[in-house]
Amino acid sequence: MLNFLKEHSSFCELSRNDVRFEASCCILLAMKYINPADTKGFFTALKMKPEYESSRLLMAVSRPEFAAGVADYLLRNREEFEYYDRHYGDITYTELYQESALKAEQELYETKAGVRYYLFKKEDPETVIGNISFAYLHSEERAPSLGY
Repeated sequence: MLNFLKEHSSFCELSRNDVRFEASCCILLAMKYINPADTKGFFTALKMKPEYESSRLLMAVSRPEFAAGVADYLLRNREEFEYYDRHYGDITYTELYQESALKAEQELYETKAGVRYYLFKKEDPETVIGNISFAYLHSEERAPSLGY
């Protein structure tokens, strides 16, 4: 189990069945590996791990092999996503498009420019249930952002 969750187990126990809360704990743990005191580029000392896990969730950096699961996740939630985000067309919801997008996201992680994690329940590691991203990690002009 994550050290963060161990250190804060009494608080986490209050929301044991809340997946969003558990994901938030994973985010906070991941953020422990960022050096916010770095003045040359706010997040130049990125030390985030490629995977985290809690008692019920897996959180893993984008990988092309997630393409089918990500396409399915986007399709399942298409109506809600299109209400808030721009519509990029039907191609966005294809496995081929997602494989390309995941390769690009993986490059961002490898160059420490940004990172997107996908969330899975441990009992169903093929089904994407969400994602968390950190962007603009080296930008001098823009503040880093967290998306979920």
